[in-house]
Amino acid sequence: MAKQAIKSPNVKLLPAINTYSARRSYQRSSTGNEYWHEEEVETGEGTTAAEAIKSVLSSNNPVFSLQRQSSKIKAVMECLNKNVFVNKGEKAVVVSQWTSVLNLVERELKAARVRSVTLRGDVPVPARASLITALNDPRSDVRVMLLSLCAGGVGLNLCGANHLLLLDPHWNPQLEEQAQDRIYRVGQVKHVHIYRFMCVDTVEQSIRQLQKAKLELAENVLTGAKNTNGSKLSIEELKILFNMGPQGDS
Repeated sequence: MAKQAIKSPNVKLLPAINTYSARRSYQRSSTGNEYWHEEEVETGEGTTAAEAIKSVLSSNNPVFSLQRQSSKIKAVMECLNKNVFVNKGEKAVVVSQWTSVLNLVERELKAARVRSVTLRGDVPVPARASLITALNDPRSDVRVMLLSLCAGGVGLNLCGANHLLLLDPHWNPQLEEQAQDRIYRVGQVKHVHIYRFMCVDTVEQSIRQLQKAKLELAENVLTGAKNTNGSKLSIEELKILFNMGPQGDS
């Protein structure tokens, strides 16, 4: 039986998906119209978007293979190899708000025979002390701690590491500030390095813009009073996330 060749997906059509989808979302929210406009079909914009979706969002696209190393995970491993593993005694904390992302990094570390420990929200409190000790002990062969962003709150002292990698932006910048403070603590004797990983032309850039706005607001608050709305996203902030509101420089 002859094998049927699989057509390689046209990844160059991704911008068409992003642009058209954002525009359609804004039109639906503004007019309530769920239908495509005739002029879109006539100009071919709707056809291009449909072609892009069919080509890229296909089960045959190798991008969706669970065994494929994503561009971000590849960049993370390159950063660790270049800045951490080549220097004896250097250690790193890899932070993500998604435990599934931490699992992917853990798989790559195991393949590279690099010992790591994982601290997530579901790790019992009594078990956390041994994980922290394993990272902070200079005699330990643990080189990396995989840290869930929400588990990296106030109180953790991870000064055994001097590299911190933030894999994805969170809309609340204070959580990232707390994570950075975990390695920049009393007792830290090495230079501290912070790395941010962000995919261009994605929602991550919108989240980063939202972070800057929130940090600016926090700096302008002189009374020190807590903002009762700080735990929720406003409508305007949601519009920024989905590219339907004002955008600034990234």
